[in-house]
Amino acid sequence: MNAGQSIAKGNYPKAISAIQTAIQLAPEDRSSKEWLASIQGDQANAQLRLHQSLADQAEAAGNWEAAITAREAALKLHPDDQRLIEQLQKTQVAKQQAQIKELRSKIEQAKQERNWDTAILATQEYLLLSPDDQEVKKELALLKVEQQTSKVKTLKSQAEAASKAEKWEDAIQRWQAYLVEKPEDRAKVERLMEQAKQKAALLRDYETAQAYLKKRQYNRAIHLLQGIIAKDPTYKASSRLLVEAVEANKQKKPIWKTPWVYAGASVLIMAVVVIIMLPQIKIWIKPSQEPVGIGEVISTPTTSASLTPRGKTIYVSNANDSGLASFRYALTVAQEYDTIIFNPNIFPPDNPMRIFINSELPRITKGHITLDASNAGVILDGSNIEDDKIFGLIISSDYNKVMGLQIVNFRNIQAVYVEGGAHNQIGGDRNQGLGPVGQGNLISNNGVGIQLLSIGGGNVITGNLIGTELDGFTPMGNAAIGIVIEENETISPIPNTIGPDNIIANNGTGGMDRGLSLIQECLAW
Repeated sequence: MNAGQSIAKGNYPKAISAIQTAIQLAPEDRSSKEWLASIQGDQANAQLRLHQSLADQAEAAGNWEAAITAREAALKLHPDDQRLIEQLQKTQVAKQQAQIKELRSKIEQAKQERNWDTAILATQEYLLLSPDDQEVKKELALLKVEQQTSKVKTLKSQAEAASKAEKWEDAIQRWQAYLVEKPEDRAKVERLMEQAKQKAALLRDYETAQAYLKKRQYNRAIHLLQGIIAKDPTYKASSRLLVEAVEANKQKKPIWKTPWVYAGASVLIMAVVVIIMLPQIKIWIKPSQEPVGIGEVISTPTTSASLTPRGKTIYVSNANDSGLASFRYALTVAQEYDTIIFNPNIFPPDNPMRIFINSELPRITKGHITLDASNAGVILDGSNIEDDKIFGLIISSDYNKVMGLQIVNFRNIQAVYVEGGAHNQIGGDRNQGLGPVGQGNLISNNGVGIQLLSIGGGNVITGNLIGTELDGFTPMGNAAIGIVIEENETISPIPNTIGPDNIIANNGTGGMDRGLSLIQECLAW
């Protein structure tokens, strides 16, 4: 009775349990056993229908995992049922086709958005489902090319943007990443990276100089700004800051000039004087038992101040036309009484180095400056100058010396031009110094060797080879003239002097204007 009620309600497990209990009570009852088998069959069919219904619903909703799970559960009830096997296979194929369709849509959308990473990942998933699709394999290769091209373009754009924003470290990192993607551009990219490194160094120096200015450490700021200008004269506001730093440094009172230092120093000096003079003061205060005789003098020691040497030594340590430690830089920073020396390790006397001059050198305007190459081998070469208005060395101040240089190849222009200075010395004793011309100069193969304007006077030209090679005989003349001296006693009453030990030969006449003294040939005393 209980079993029948359970079956009516579809509760097969309860019905089966009730029948199994009855069979235990009456094991010989055949009808109970047949009934149990029939009910178990009905239960299996009901479960099968349930699994199939769930599978159909899941497929309709596109829930392929649930559909496959239901098909597999149905097949477990009837493992040999071919119809169930085919249904499971169809569901699995439908799932794969749905995945392929979804991936295809994802690939196309990623391509439109130029999201190459997503497109490549979706294509690789597609090939896992359909590994033999050759068209998709070709598409994957093209996507990788697009990805690499896009990455290279992005890195280049980022590097250029970082450079524009002066974020040099970022720019260098971007260029390094770019180089990994396009190693064939190595030469160009390495040049850009080197430029970025140089700009980064300039920026660091510039910012450090600004910090020094704020702290009123003007000398340090001046040093850094001079270095920046030597490398890039137009860099930011370096020139203006340098002028401001120099002016501020001039106006800055040294510590020893501040009032409190004066007061302290005065007290200290008075104390020292009192200590030193204390014995004598005691004598003055204490009455002497014996009067001082007529003509006797009490003397005190005197001291004499030694003269402080003026000027500093500036060393030229490379053969560059410009930049720190170059000859041009030395002329730029030289002040009165300074001496410019050429490092003999860089400019060996027995193997002279050439400094190719590319533009007009700074004028010597300070006075009392000595250019001394007598112990080195230095050739100032004007081969790179084409402008006939740009001269070689230009002197416009007094009491300067030029010694030991070889000045050549300033074609169609003056090699040495004294445009207004007085008491300058061009040359010296050729036997003094380790250089190839000693203190003298070799001035050959130029337009004009030396020209002195009438504004100055008292200039001395001595010990030079003008128009020859180093042996003093082989011709290497100046095209126009050896020495040109303007003659105007009203303007320059002090005569200029052409020393007795010049060798002047092999020079042209050049058609110079009247009113000039042209010294051209064989002035060798």
